[in-house]
Amino acid sequence: MNLPAINSFDSEFSESDANVGQKWDKWLARLEIYLLALNITQDARKRAVLLHTAGPRSFEIFESLANTGDTYDQAKLALTTYFRPKVSVEYERAMFRSLRQKSGEKLDVYHSRCRKAVASCNFPAASVDAELKSHIIQTTDDDKIRKMGLKDDNAPKPQNPKYMKIYK
Repeated sequence: MNLPAINSFDSEFSESDANVGQKWDKWLARLEIYLLALNITQDARKRAVLLHTAGPRSFEIFESLANTGDTYDQAKLALTTYFRPKVSVEYERAMFRSLRQKSGEKLDVYHSRCRKAVASCNFPAASVDAELKSHIIQTTDDDKIRKMGLKDDNAPKPQNPKYMKIYK
């Protein structure tokens, strides 16, 4: 199989980039697909491809890190820890709670935007859907959704697909 080379991670970030963690995660996901497509399963080869394709700056960073181990997973963890900034849960929750539905934004688009934001909030898994539902009910521009949501929790849920995502 002859696949085009994967872009290096170095070409996708700058040191001052606030989104470097997100860019790393996306690049790493593409690398995983690349390794799979080339059927690279041997740990030493996976590690070598990671370090080579990350690029020269990333390799220099890697060499400066402690505890990089000898395996692909250890190298990946070391670089992920470096590139992914420490997340402030309170900040992420504040950002989630500050989201508002944009004028003319469809409900499913707003729902997707909120679902993406809530993923960084570190809510207990059992309460994520409830947090999401409450937030959308409180911040939507759609009065019909707000009124339905503010009714009794045991009220029948709407059957319109437009509302089904929120009222699971």
